[in-house]
Amino acid sequence: MDLQLDSLVRQNKRIWDRIICAKLHEAKDVRIFHNNTRFMERMYERYGFERFLFLVESDIIFIICETEIGKIVRTCIDVNWPIYGSYIIADLIKRPKYKKKVC
Repeated sequence: MDLQLDSLVRQNKRIWDRIICAKLHEAKDVRIFHNNTRFMERMYERYGFERFLFLVESDIIFIICETEIGKIVRTCIDVNWPIYGSYIIADLIKRPKYKKKVC
């Protein structure tokens, strides 16, 4: 069974790469994650204390670390991924955005 899955992934790898690259290219920088202590705690535990960028495109969040070498995509996760038993990410993204008034 693992061999079948492996061959299926190899056959469709280029298609998936194109889809992921297109979504990454269209993603927008979202800074609200930096204010979420529980989420950032998890990021620091997993990837170290680097500077993070979070790019969101519809239902995917790309987690990017800025290093001396450049920007590295560490992982991408589903917006509805449960963190510590709650759907923090989906709730953050769905919050209404308020624009500053310029006087």
